[in-house]
Amino acid sequence: MKRRSRLPSERRPLIALLFVFLVLLAARVLSCPDLGWHLRAGERIVEERAIPATDTFTYTAAGNPWRVNQPLAEVLFYAVNRGFGPAGLILLRVGIVLLAFLFVLRASRLSEERNELVAAAILLLAMLACSSHMLLRPNTISAMLLAVAAWSVEKMRRGRPVRFWFLPFLFAVWAEVHPGFLFGAGLLACTVAGEAVRRKVPLLRGDLPVLDRRALTRLALVSVLAVGAAVGLAALVNPSRAAAPLLPIGLLRSEYFFGVLDEFRPASLSRDWFFAVLFLLAILSTIPRKRRDATEILQLLLFGLFAARAVRLIQPFAILAAPIAIRNLAPLANRIAPDASQAGRLGRALLAAGILWLGVWWWKNDPLRIPVPPEWSMRRDTWAWGSANYPIRAFRFLDREKLPGEVFHPDRYGGPFIWYFHPKRKNFIDGRVEVFGEEFWKNTYARIVARGPGWEQLLARYRVNTLLLAIDPRGGADPLSLAAPAHPEWALVYFDDEAMILVRRNAMRPEDRDRLVLEGVDPRAGSSPRTYEEEILARAGLRRCREAGRSQRALLHEWELLALRGGWSAIASTGDEWLAVRGQRGLRYALHLLRGESRFRAGDWEGARGDWEKAGETPRAHLNRLLIKYVEEGGIERLVESGGEDPPGALARLADLLRDAGDFAAAADLLREAVRIGGRPEHRNELAWTLLDGGGDAFEALREARSGVRALPDDAYARGTLARALERAGDLEGAERELREAIRLLPSDDYRTRASMRGRLALLLSLGTASPERRAEALAAAAEALRDDFEADAKEDLLRLLARGGRAEEIARLALREGEIRNRASRKEGGPVLADRGRYIYMEILRDLGLDYDEIRRLADRHTPRTKDDAQKGRNLR
Repeated sequence: MKRRSRLPSERRPLIALLFVFLVLLAARVLSCPDLGWHLRAGERIVEERAIPATDTFTYTAAGNPWRVNQPLAEVLFYAVNRGFGPAGLILLRVGIVLLAFLFVLRASRLSEERNELVAAAILLLAMLACSSHMLLRPNTISAMLLAVAAWSVEKMRRGRPVRFWFLPFLFAVWAEVHPGFLFGAGLLACTVAGEAVRRKVPLLRGDLPVLDRRALTRLALVSVLAVGAAVGLAALVNPSRAAAPLLPIGLLRSEYFFGVLDEFRPASLSRDWFFAVLFLLAILSTIPRKRRDATEILQLLLFGLFAARAVRLIQPFAILAAPIAIRNLAPLANRIAPDASQAGRLGRALLAAGILWLGVWWWKNDPLRIPVPPEWSMRRDTWAWGSANYPIRAFRFLDREKLPGEVFHPDRYGGPFIWYFHPKRKNFIDGRVEVFGEEFWKNTYARIVARGPGWEQLLARYRVNTLLLAIDPRGGADPLSLAAPAHPEWALVYFDDEAMILVRRNAMRPEDRDRLVLEGVDPRAGSSPRTYEEEILARAGLRRCREAGRSQRALLHEWELLALRGGWSAIASTGDEWLAVRGQRGLRYALHLLRGESRFRAGDWEGARGDWEKAGETPRAHLNRLLIKYVEEGGIERLVESGGEDPPGALARLADLLRDAGDFAAAADLLREAVRIGGRPEHRNELAWTLLDGGGDAFEALREARSGVRALPDDAYARGTLARALERAGDLEGAERELREAIRLLPSDDYRTRASMRGRLALLLSLGTASPERRAEALAAAAEALRDDFEADAKEDLLRLLARGGRAEEIARLALREGEIRNRASRKEGGPVLADRGRYIYMEILRDLGLDYDEIRRLADRHTPRTKDDAQKGRNLR
């Protein structure tokens, strides 16, 4: 037999580089939801010194039969986690994956003719096909054992010695690791059948010598013994007997699970194209007469059909197909571009460059990569767990607040729920489909998730008072998670980037309702407060969620509320660590976009440019970057051309940025251009408002405001702009008339604009020698404005108006109400609640109005209750 040469030294770096990339694929955070219950199952096996036969993890299937068919893998996972923590689990997965592909490589080198460029290219294709399936679960160990079995069988086919007892021993261990030993059985069956065909059909013989009758009989005997050892050992040690390792055969009969479980979906050419290319190459490699091997063809067809039927089987297919394709394509590659040729060297150099580029791209874009050290301060002890399936911060909130009743959650949270809460709480459902059965999945779980008929009664039957739901930013949100935040029976109490928690309102204690409920907040849409009180409470609740969950989503919604108040400096000064936490790309883009716009408004153009660069190639970020060039270089044409489907609207939005940044002239130019190219009537209103803010031409402002009202006579905002323009022009009577009409037309939930308009009306009514009736109306309007919005633009002027009108008691009522709101907000943040907060706010108002201390004390004693802490705070006012 010809001696096989060692791998030439100049070819080693390519394979080494490939395996470094494989480490990058495998060294990801722990995201498999089943790992949670695998860890607890291993713990239970170790503590009870027996394999469980019934479920103890759930409250919906407690006592149901549970055929544990992966005990050895579960004990291994538990032992590694107990000894080395999650870092040990990640390293274990890396080791398993490396071993699997090392045996794939060894199997590919059993042939005499080799080509390292083909070997590296096919291995890379197989690694990418398996990349989404490299999870820490028994399936991955099973794939590694399949690689060992395939290498051993190929050695036997080529007449190389393999210990007789090796395969039976391997299969016996394999059956206790995972039912994937059935794939090994399929491999052996294809091999025995294929070798029999090769003996009878010369056309399908390939280039290997056929096995003689004795060798074929020995192979068949070893195969029978291997499968018998696997099933026999499981029947001896498992309380479920042979039914445990043979469980997948029963599940194959259920079409329902193939339709609803993601890992059982059929392969798709558009989504799983690495698998499709590998399958095509492997099949084509068997077409030449010398490569037409019945055994290899049977293996490819059987495992290829399995993989096409369910994507979770792509991994075993890739393990078997890669060596076949490498061995069969090597002769063709050696004729076209031998390793020693210039073309071979160039091909290896290009492939090495491609692997390096792919590794860099993967590191930057992989949402499951291990976070770099600067992020650890934000991730703390959750860094190793993929938050999409392991919402640890939501778990902590649920545990800390002792939320009532049983918890309903999606099935992907089931394993993590068991891992985190067992034995304190039991879960609703998890990935062990055989424990719950098709009937429960279809008529209970699926009906609740889809809000089907009787979903509320099902939750009540299982005593569910808490919902732990996935926000699912990938667009696949289920009807329950979409509708629950607006459902009157359920109250949102927490959310972060991945999950949200809702509690049944009538199951909460009153003090918990006041402290935890997030009114006016939707985790997806943000906050749309309808009152000033709701805004303050929503802001406090968002701060609490942001801190508790390190949530970018809560931060974004908090910024949106700050933007309503023009809090650009607070947004602009937020540190990079909040934006560096790896989350959904869309969230990061939105945060950088908003912070960039805040920095631009605050005058930090370089900071804005940097944020907009990090906001990706979104149309809005691109247009914002052009805005800086426009301000620096001029050229409005580029802005118009880049305005997308709505150039006038884009120009108006950019004008808003410029106006807030203080460049009123440039903002007015953009709005004039928006009007010129067919802008909407509201753009005329914005132009008028910009001219008024910037001290521009009062006549032009009045003309544009009147044009806006003529086009939109029932628009409250257009009439408000006209009122301001009339006031600027000296027509106070006309301004008052337009303000009254604007207030009448204003939407009921726009409390901020209503407060602003009422405040302006109050100040108009108070001008000059007003009659007693007008003064009384002015004072009433001022009080109404401050009740609508205590942070109204003209707050100081309105308070002075009330003070001059002798309405100290009205100011006191407003201050006491503000103190109550601030106390409720403090409770939502977990801060202190002060008994005298309202009195102290009142005393601060009086001080800001210019009263001396004695007058402040006299009015405070008359209109607000005294408390024991007031003396010290009074001294602080001096």
